[in-house]
Amino acid sequence: MLHAVWNNGLVVFGWRGRALDRRAVQSLASALFVESYLLGETKQVSLVPPGRKTPVDVVAIDVPVQAANEAFLMRQWVPWRSLSPSIAWFARIARRADEAVQSGLIVPALIERDKRWYAEWQPMIDDILANELQNATLEMPEVVRSMMPAAAPWQITQAAMNAFTDDATRMRAVDTNLGDPAPRNRGANAVVTRRFLTSLTMEDAEVHITDIAQRQAVEQLATQLARWTQPLSGRSPLASLVPSVRVTPPTEVDVHEDHPWYGMMPEDMPWLMELGLNPVHDPSLLVQATDIWSGAFADVLGVEIPQVHTALRLASRRIASIAPTIGNGFDYMQPGVSLVAPEHLVHALTIEAPRLEAAGVRVLLPAFWGKRATAKVKGIAKPAQPAITPAGLEVKNLVSVDWNLVLGESNVDLETLAKLAAAKAPIVLHKGQWIAFDPEQVRRALTTLTAHTRAPKEMSPLELMRLAASVELTLDTADDTWINELLDGLPDDKLEEIHEPPSFNGTLRPYQRRGLGWLAFLHRLGLGGCLADDMGLGKTAQLLALMAHERHNSHGPTAPTLVVCPLSVIRNWETESARFTPELNVMTHHGPDRLHGPDLADAIAKHDLVITTYALVARDVDDLAHYGWGRVVADEAQHVKNNHTAAARALRKIKAHHKLALTGTPVENRLSELWSVCDLVNPGLLGTATDFRESFAVPIERHKDADKTDELRALVQPFLLRRSKADRALVPELPPKVEQVAWATLTREQATLYRSVVDDLLRQLDKSLDGMNRRGAILASITRLKQICNHPAHLLKDGSALAGRSGKLTRFDEILDDAIDADEASLVFTQYREMGVLLAKHINERLGIHAPFLHGGVSKTGRDKMVDNFQAGTGGPILIVSLKAGGSGLNLTEASQVIHYDRWWNPAVENQASDRAWRIGQTRTVMVHKLACQGTIEERIDTLIAGKRDLAERVVGDGEAWLTELSTAEIRDLIMLRDYH
Repeated sequence: MLHAVWNNGLVVFGWRGRALDRRAVQSLASALFVESYLLGETKQVSLVPPGRKTPVDVVAIDVPVQAANEAFLMRQWVPWRSLSPSIAWFARIARRADEAVQSGLIVPALIERDKRWYAEWQPMIDDILANELQNATLEMPEVVRSMMPAAAPWQITQAAMNAFTDDATRMRAVDTNLGDPAPRNRGANAVVTRRFLTSLTMEDAEVHITDIAQRQAVEQLATQLARWTQPLSGRSPLASLVPSVRVTPPTEVDVHEDHPWYGMMPEDMPWLMELGLNPVHDPSLLVQATDIWSGAFADVLGVEIPQVHTALRLASRRIASIAPTIGNGFDYMQPGVSLVAPEHLVHALTIEAPRLEAAGVRVLLPAFWGKRATAKVKGIAKPAQPAITPAGLEVKNLVSVDWNLVLGESNVDLETLAKLAAAKAPIVLHKGQWIAFDPEQVRRALTTLTAHTRAPKEMSPLELMRLAASVELTLDTADDTWINELLDGLPDDKLEEIHEPPSFNGTLRPYQRRGLGWLAFLHRLGLGGCLADDMGLGKTAQLLALMAHERHNSHGPTAPTLVVCPLSVIRNWETESARFTPELNVMTHHGPDRLHGPDLADAIAKHDLVITTYALVARDVDDLAHYGWGRVVADEAQHVKNNHTAAARALRKIKAHHKLALTGTPVENRLSELWSVCDLVNPGLLGTATDFRESFAVPIERHKDADKTDELRALVQPFLLRRSKADRALVPELPPKVEQVAWATLTREQATLYRSVVDDLLRQLDKSLDGMNRRGAILASITRLKQICNHPAHLLKDGSALAGRSGKLTRFDEILDDAIDADEASLVFTQYREMGVLLAKHINERLGIHAPFLHGGVSKTGRDKMVDNFQAGTGGPILIVSLKAGGSGLNLTEASQVIHYDRWWNPAVENQASDRAWRIGQTRTVMVHKLACQGTIEERIDTLIAGKRDLAERVVGDGEAWLTELSTAEIRDLIMLRDYH
C-alpha cells in the first residue's frame, strides 16, 4: 500500500510493516501520479513510523506538487480513496485549495526560505476555511507526520494547503500576461516588483535578487503585501449568506414529452437537490441558484452579484466535500441542481443531510421524511368460547386473532408489501403519497405475518401476552372485553372492586377489594399471579376472601387450595383462616404423624384449605402431586426465588387450575428471582431461564436498557400486583416508620483484633489466591470482622464477660434503655445464633429481664408461644429474633422499636424483618435502628447498599458472595480500619 508524507512536496513510499522494493514503489506510484513527473529513480528516506521513536529507512520516491495536483484534480478517475488514508488526506487538502482558487479566495505573498525569496499564491483564510483546516489537522493520519516528526501538525497542514493553492493558481495563470505596471526605472523597488509579478505566473517562483538594495526592497515588499492581505481574513462571500439544499421529489417535476424522464415510473426517477442561498439577516428569504444564474432575485440577497456567484461556487464545493452524494452532481462553474438516484437517496437523507446541517447548511427535506411510516403486523383479538370445567368454573378463555398488515395508519395488502420489498429505495409512491419505510422492518413484518397466519388462530391468554410484549406487532381488541383489561396491565386504580361475601368475617379495605377483584379476574382466565403487596397489607386476608368469594358463587363443590409457606407462618394461616373464614375446613400437613398416600388424599378431599411447609412439600411431593388441586399458593414466595431448589422443583410438579405467589419482595437481588416466581405461577410467560437472562436480565441489570425495562414491565404487570405502605392513601392510619443508622466506635480490644484479621487477609491475598481458595479466605475474614464489630466474645467464643468490651454493645444498651424508659417493646434482629444467645444473656444479667430468642432451632409450639406472649405483653418487652427464622410471616405489632444488631447487607431482607412491627395493627411510630461501627467494613457497606436500592443497580447478589468478586485493591479499601474517633 502506498503512503504519502510531506517534505515540501509529497514523498510516496510503500509500507506493509516493511519497506516495499524499488520496483513495487515505482509501479504503484505510476498508477496514481502522472508518470512524466516522476523523477525516475527511487531513494532511501528516513521516517519515524507511528508508535515508534527511532527512524527506519524505506524505499520512497519524490512526487512534485504539480504531479500530485494533476492526479488529485485533473485525473478524477483515479481510485485514490482505495490506496491509503494518507494519500486521501492530501487529496482532500488539494481539493480544498482548488475550491479557494475557483472562488477567487486567494492572495499573493512573498515567502523567504533558506535566504531565498519566492512569489506564492496563498488561500485567503476566512472563518470557514480556518475551521475546515483545523478539522483536517485533527484528522491527520499519524503516518503523514513521519517525515517531519518535529513539526507541529498544523504547520504540515498549512504548508500543504499553501503549496496546492499556489500550484492550482499557476495552472490557470501560466498563460496570463499581467503587463508591466511597474515604473520603467531601474531602481531596486521597481526591479523587485517586476520580478515578483513575473514569478507569480511562471513555473519558477523564485524572485531573484543580486544586491543588498534589492534584498531591502524585497523585504519591504513582503511587509507591504502582508499588511495589505491581513484585513481580508474572515471576509468570505458566505459570511452574510447561508447555503441551503432543498430536496424535491420527482413527482414535483414537470415531465413533458421532450423531458429525458418521460415514460419513467416515479419510483425510478432521480430526486432533485436544489442549491440555494439565505441571507443571514432574513432566514425566511430563500433564493434558488437557478434563479440567481438566470439573473432573477440575485440582488435581493444584499450582496453584489459577483460575490453571490462566488458564494454559490464556494457553497457547492463545501457541500460536495461534506456530502458527496448530494453535492458531486452540482455543475462546477454554475452549480444549481444535483440529481440523486433512488438507490442512493436514503444515504443522502439519513447520513449526509445531518452532516450538512451540522456544518451550517440548511437542508429542506420533504414533509413525509420526518414521519416515516412503520410496517407492522396487527392482530385483532376477540374472545373465543371459554372452556368450562365440570365444576362450572371458567378456567381457560381462548383468544381468536385475525392478522393483517399496516403501513403507517393504513392497511396494506401482500401485493403492496411485495412492492415495498422490491423497491430500489425504502421510499415508495403509495396512493399518490410518498411513504418512507424501513426495509428490514418490512421483511420482519412479512416473516411475522407468515408465522402467525400459519399458527393456530386461537391462543391462550398467556400466548396473547407474549405477543403483546413483542415489538414487531400490535394488538387491537374488541371493546369492553377482558382482553382490554389484560393488555392494559390492570392498573390498580382501574381494578374492579369485589366486596367480600357475607361468610367472610371481616371488612376489606378498598385496596384489598381491588386485590380480590384482580385475583378473581386471573382465576376466571386460568392465569396465575403474584400478589406482591408490602408486608402487613393483608395478602393472607385477600386470598382467604377469594376462597370465600368462590365458595359463595359456586354451583357445586370447589377443589381444595394448597398453601405452602415457611414453618413460622403456619400459625398465622391457622389463626387468620379461623378469624376470617371460619366456614372453611382447614388442615395442616405437618409433623412426624402427618398422613401419606390414600389416607392423605381422603383427608384432603374433606378440606377446603391445606397448609404445609416448603421443606415438607419437597419430601412429600409424590403424595401431594397425585391430588387434583384447585389452587396452589406459594406464600413468602421469595423462598423459591432459586428455581433449582427442591421446594421450587416440587411446586412445579404439583398441578393446579390456578397458581399464586404471595411475597412482599418479588425481587431481592436479581431479576432471575422475578423469573422464578413468574414461571412458577405462569410457566412459559417469560420464556426459559436462559432466554430471560439474555433478553431481559443482562440488558436491564448490566446495561440499564430502558426499552427492555418497559417491555418487561408490560409483560408482567397484569400478573404482578404490588402496593406499598409508603402510599399513605392505602393505609392512612398506618403510623410512620423512621429508619436511622446508629453509629458505634470500636474499643481498643476490638480495633486490635480487627487490624490483625485485616493484615492476615491481605497477606493471603498477596499470595495470589484464586478460585474457591480466594473466595473462601475473603468470606471467612469478613465473617470474623463482623463478629469483632459485634463483640470480641462473639469471635473468641471463650465465654468471657461482655460488659465494657464492645462499642456496639454499649450503643445497643443506650437504645434499649431509652425504649424501656418510654415503655416501648423492642424487636432485636441478629443474623448469628451465637450473638442472639450472648444478647439474651447480657440483657438478663444487666437488666434482669428475660428476653426470649426465636431462632430456627425453636419448635413450632415454642415459636407460637413466644409470639403470642410477646403480642399479649406477658413475655417481656424484648424479643430477640434470628433474621432468617423471623424475617417473614410474623405479626409483631406490639413492638415499636426495631434494632438490627448486625446487618444482613440486603435492604429487601432488612425491610422485610422491620415490617414485622410496621404493619396493619401498629398504632405507634416505628423506630428502626441499624447498628454499625464507624471506620470499619460495616460503614463502607452501609454506604454501598444505600446506592443499590434501585433494581437496575442492585446487582449485589445473594448475601455476601458478591464481595468475593472484588479485586484485592477494592477488598483492601473495603476492610481497612479508618480513624473511627
